Amino acid sequence: MDLFAYETHLSEKEKAILMDLLKYRVMTTEMIEKRYFPKKSNYINVLLHRMRKNGFIKSSILKKSRKGRKGYAYHMITETGKECLIRHDLSVEGLGKTIYVHEYQVANLLLANEALLEYESMGWQVWDSRKVKTTYNLDYRSNIQGLLISPKGKEYGLYTLETRVTENVVGKIQQEISRNKEQINNYMILAKGADSYKLFIEYGIKENEQNNKKALTTLGELIIEPFNINFVKRKTFRDEKEWIYRVCKKLNIKIKSMEMKETRQSFPVIVEYAGEEMYLVDVTDSDLNKYRDIQIYNKSISNRTWEKGRRLLVITLGIDTVANLMLDNNQELPYVEHITIGGGMIQEICQESKKDTDIVNK
Repeated sequence: MDLFAYETHLSEKEKAILMDLLKYRVMTTEMIEKRYFPKKSNYINVLLHRMRKNGFIKSSILKKSRKGRKGYAYHMITETGKECLIRHDLSVEGLGKTIYVHEYQVANLLLANEALLEYESMGWQVWDSRKVKTTYNLDYRSNIQGLLISPKGKEYGLYTLETRVTENVVGKIQQEISRNKEQINNYMILAKGADSYKLFIEYGIKENEQNNKKALTTLGELIIEPFNINFVKRKTFRDEKEWIYRVCKKLNIKIKSMEMKETRQSFPVIVEYAGEEMYLVDVTDSDLNKYRDIQIYNKSISNRTWEKGRRLLVITLGIDTVANLMLDNNQELPYVEHITIGGGMIQEICQESKKDTDIVNK
């Protein structure tokens, strides 16, 4: 007979949920349900109630998170929950040094976790902000919210923007990116609202000689995308080439080459559009480095005889950002032909691609 009564036994799902809460610090009921109960069941509420009753988690309501309705419920692990994992012989090494989250941090952390969980479900590796800061020796006050590592090993520093953000917040994030771009070459900024999306692009492009402010650049990719569009594209297409192929098919653009085959070729994709051979530049991801490359090309094309006089066919989202409006300025960028596509067309391209894939797999 046991001398001591063993504490409440944890099911495998409870263990997994507690480990997730230790890693991500805060998750909504919807996040947990999507991860562990995809077939919609009230059991999620029963399970969370039991875990809360046993003192393993604590739950709260995110104020003003749903207009005219009760806010979203979110959950955090407690010290009791963490100790329970240890007693169940689960390793918590490197996790949970700081498990508590201040109320003012919750909304932003949930937004970041939404992105991290989506990417993890797609087979990417994800690091939370604590691991990124420790690994790259970044300031603990940094705003960086995580790291996304593609199946091919490409790393992206992650920032998420709420519906509205201030120029001060955007400025701090962009200063961080400039400061850390030698350590983390690629970045992904995902915006929940049009205002924050436009502001980040505008602030990243503009220069100010008086304040010695330069346009934001990185050594790799600098992607700025609306939340939903980013996930839809990543879930549908394995890489950028597959996306470009589908876009060109939709827009009746003939692809001539997708590799750097010519000496001193400026852009990898060569297409034929309206009877003219052009370079295709896909900026639907609003990569600020691509906008910079477009400007540089336009300034020097007259001196580049090897480019065969090719103009640029630039595809962007149909959103009036400062960067996209700049592309329509024929005096500043005379070598640009600008095409826009909307969210509806992106959905169509993804659906058509999925149908073709389903037919091939049958």
